[in-house]
Amino acid sequence: MTTTMKLARNDLTNLVSELNCYSKQQFTGRIDIEAVTGQNWSLYLHLGFLVWARGSAHPSRRWRRQLFLCKHPARSQKITVRAKDDFECWDYHSLTLLAQRKTISDAQVMTIINGIVHEVLFDIFLAVARSTKISIQPRLGVRPSHSKTGILRRNLTLEMQPNFKKVAAQIKKCQQYEILSYLPDLAPKILQPQRLEREVNPATYQKLTKLLTGQKSIRDLAAVTQQSSINLTRSLAPFIRNHLVGLVEVPDLPIPYSVRSQSPPPSPKPLTETQQKFAICIEDNPRDASEIENVLEQANYQCQTIQDVVQALPTLLQSQPDIIFLDLVMPIVNGYELCGQIRRIQKFQDTPIVIVTGRDSLVDRMRAKVVGATDFLSKPIEAAKLLPILDKYCHPQNN
Repeated sequence: MTTTMKLARNDLTNLVSELNCYSKQQFTGRIDIEAVTGQNWSLYLHLGFLVWARGSAHPSRRWRRQLFLCKHPARSQKITVRAKDDFECWDYHSLTLLAQRKTISDAQVMTIINGIVHEVLFDIFLAVARSTKISIQPRLGVRPSHSKTGILRRNLTLEMQPNFKKVAAQIKKCQQYEILSYLPDLAPKILQPQRLEREVNPATYQKLTKLLTGQKSIRDLAAVTQQSSINLTRSLAPFIRNHLVGLVEVPDLPIPYSVRSQSPPPSPKPLTETQQKFAICIEDNPRDASEIENVLEQANYQCQTIQDVVQALPTLLQSQPDIIFLDLVMPIVNGYELCGQIRRIQKFQDTPIVIVTGRDSLVDRMRAKVVGATDFLSKPIEAAKLLPILDKYCHPQNN
């Protein structure tokens, strides 16, 4: 059902009331909000809690800002996703990948979720406060990521009502300071440098010339200077009103993710579906398991990952893998012990078992041979190391 409303300036009550209904109904899905001006946003809910948000002019800049604010090293790196991954929001999917790989803390995750959701909510509330007519349409069951990473844990979601209240208070401040028209995605740029130089002291002028280049939006500058967008806009407002500083549109930055191609590598040769090989990876580290899985899938292998070492033998007994990749360092049972147990099972006496480890000494190799390991794969995992092993043990006719 679509709800259309037009709210008077300074009146956010109806909007907040309408959105809070979805919290009370424990709604799970996507709420689409569209303005007559062409702007559109989406809020993602899980059981009435805010999971994510998208929309506005600069999704890539917003993502980079939040990584910068939580001091995460990925802010200057591209996150690689697989071509088969299915997701609505590249930024939420990237966040779930960082969480899955354990390269980001819960506190950093919450910083990013808070920052992105609040920015989108601010833009929605700002549109309403400026008397823009909007429509609201719920879409049941739609999630920001459909891949196996799924939705993050309940403690990594936001309550709707207190966050709406917080953003509504920010809008009221903008009304009070008369800065509603100064959109935070616009970039400040000095228009009259000589006049501005006469208006401020030398230190302030030097600082302003470095910051107000028309290349960074108000939100970007607020992150860099570690202050709120509202306070920064308020401090710039006198210069903007006197036409010393102007606000110009600035393009978004490139989306910082890349798609890993699924085209089969030249070696081993692609197999038909009936010939497709099957590999099992026993690895408790999600990041290493994902890297092995990615290479295997590109080589047209079916792959099953076992992260719980206790379930390794029962799972193996129910399958018939062509090759087994076995991590050396795991809790409860190490790779040597598990390799010996696997070799004592009749059906696996001839199955290639490759020990995966960051330790690759002569002693390690000798011990691995004693317990029946076929070969070693050293970390970090790379296709150039793994593919020759597949060729050697699963495609001997290619050698």
